[in-house]
Amino acid sequence: MTPQSPDTAPVRAGEELDWNSLEAYLRERLPSKLDGELDRDVRIEVTQFPGGHSNLTYCVRLGGRES
Repeated sequence: MTPQSPDTAPVRAGEELDWNSLEAYLRERLPSKLDGELDRDVRIEVTQFPGGHSNLTYCVRLGGRES
């Protein structure tokens, strides 16, 4: 789904979330926190930190920012 950093990997099968809903949520709430609009042409990018089983951890990038 996205380029990854050396610390992350593609999201494992069966551990996907509703990325469209997450993206809509972030686009609605983040601009006020970031002092500006997010580029509508840039799509959400999600990778996963491998090894977690109980608490899955994802790296979310949107418009050059990650969380």
